[in-house]
Amino acid sequence: MDTDLLSRPASRTPQATCPMASPGNGSAGEGVLVFHRHPDGRLELASSWPDSDEQGPFGLRPVEHLATALAGCLSEFAGRFLERRNLPTAMRIDIDWKVSIQHCAIEHMNVTLHIATPLDEMARQTLRRMLDLCPVHKVLQGNVEVGVEVVESKVEG
Repeated sequence: MDTDLLSRPASRTPQATCPMASPGNGSAGEGVLVFHRHPDGRLELASSWPDSDEQGPFGLRPVEHLATALAGCLSEFAGRFLERRNLPTAMRIDIDWKVSIQHCAIEHMNVTLHIATPLDEMARQTLRRMLDLCPVHKVLQGNVEVGVEVVESKVEG
């Protein structure tokens, strides 16, 4: 056991005690993840904001694990909606967030779901109701402000 590690004084700065902080990042409490959902349903992490050596399991911090779960859940519901209508199921999901380092809590998450097909107003409302059924989104409601926007745009895949 490394007794030297145990004898060092613990840093008490908010950033040092919050595992959601991004050490070395000028915007320590902010982050972005971009996912691509392929036509076969695979979800791929396309890019990530932080590039620090101090990351958690699988190279992600807790807030990034939560963002990944939210992206997976929303993309599954949106994918099923599109599939049932014989529409292209490829999509891009952008999730950004802000963390209060002082309170070590997520202040808000914003999700932009890019789909490759135009929807009429009735279909948009139906998709919105389906996305509201996502259990990850439901768990966050009341605890974290989560904004979800559906954008019709060109999607690779």
